[in-house]
Amino acid sequence: MIVRLVKLVVLLITVQLQLSAQLRPSHPAHDAVRRVNGGIGGPYIGLLMAFPTEEMALVASGLFVADGDIPWIELAGRRFNVGKMKGVDVIYVMSGELTLNAGMTVQILVDTFHIRGVVHYGIAGSSNSSLNIGDVSIMKYVAFTGSWKWKEYESEASGKVTELKFGDYDLPTKGENLLAKIKFTPQQLYMNGKPMQEVFWLAIELKWYEMAASLKVILLRLSESHF
Repeated sequence: MIVRLVKLVVLLITVQLQLSAQLRPSHPAHDAVRRVNGGIGGPYIGLLMAFPTEEMALVASGLFVADGDIPWIELAGRRFNVGKMKGVDVIYVMSGELTLNAGMTVQILVDTFHIRGVVHYGIAGSSNSSLNIGDVSIMKYVAFTGSWKWKEYESEASGKVTELKFGDYDLPTKGENLLAKIKFTPQQLYMNGKPMQEVFWLAIELKWYEMAASLKVILLRLSESHF
């Protein structure tokens, strides 16, 4: 059963990525995609979100204005919404939760449309007591922490691999903890013109980071009727 499920997932990814790589002329959305890329606007900022409440907040803000000719295109079960935000060409799409869904959605987005950058926004939690509800956080680095191995108590450090020691979070003071530590698994990074690298931290594009950090954010309280 597990083998069949894995095969099904691999087949699903393959089919959807083949769909995104090049729409055949007979595809129902071929002409619409061609018009979006060649006449309506672009290149576009791709806007990605995971939860319905995030899309509802965007729609309620009134900032996104859908295109009057082709407001959306549906590909692989996802609705790619075409329009503008304050004069900037934008395509936003719901990816759903989980890394797999996000990766597939971004791949379809960048392979199908003329995209000059992708912005992912949404809600998040924080262990930093200096951050409060409603604060906007601009990340300089991101990491995938969902893949890790539990290390034995009093095991030796493994060099450059990033580890989390539970004892560092003992209260009221740091100390030893029988839970020991976990070792995060580095990810494989592929870039054009460079060999594959194993990394833990992924740096945000410097130009985009500086641009985001310089923005002045105005928070608007939305009424419960929007939700």
